[in-house]
Amino acid sequence: MKTKIYTALMAVLFLSLTSCDKDNKKEKEPTPTPPSATLKEITINASDYAKWTYVNLKTGEMKSFFDFSDCNYFKDGKIVETKPARGKESDLAGFEWHIALNHAFIRTNGGEAIETAVKDLNTAPIPESGYEKDKLVENKVLIDMTFMMQGKMGYAAKSYVNPALFKAYEHIKTGGMPPVEYKPTGKVMVLKCKDGSVAKLKFGNFYKEGKAGYVALSYLFFPAK
Repeated sequence: MKTKIYTALMAVLFLSLTSCDKDNKKEKEPTPTPPSATLKEITINASDYAKWTYVNLKTGEMKSFFDFSDCNYFKDGKIVETKPARGKESDLAGFEWHIALNHAFIRTNGGEAIETAVKDLNTAPIPESGYEKDKLVENKVLIDMTFMMQGKMGYAAKSYVNPALFKAYEHIKTGGMPPVEYKPTGKVMVLKCKDGSVAKLKFGNFYKEGKAGYVALSYLFFPAK
């Protein structure tokens, strides 16, 4: 009888230890991390108000196309004229892209982004939540300055921009010309793309030889698994 009880107790103890060992192994398993990425540094020419420059973060390739929206011309705070769009979405056919820039306005290709508090690309985290998708804005993106001397400015009737990526620069009003200066915050932005890839973005200098719209970008791109 004692032998049977002893055997039963040993069996229970063995199962208990085995279970604990499995639990310990689970706890010791490392948290999955994105595959390694190589630092890339590019300069994006987003100086032409009439166009958006589309960027393939995987390859670094860039292409510029006219804005797809009708243009509303404002004078004294009122719309005085509307012209049809110079570009169309089909212009992008066959080109893979992740972000697009028009001066300091940035949009994504169906992705979402978040601003981090970290300024180092390598140590910046990839948050689980809190990301923002592109939002529709009306008459905010300047696309035609042809008639500026006549007091008439052309704005895209409708545009999609990402509110998180818009924070990459401080927009400092000068009270003169140019009316706004752009200063990089230095904070790392994280972009989650619709194809499952992830990018850490750090936007830098906005000027080249004094001309605005030449955007320096350093980034780490993690392809989709």
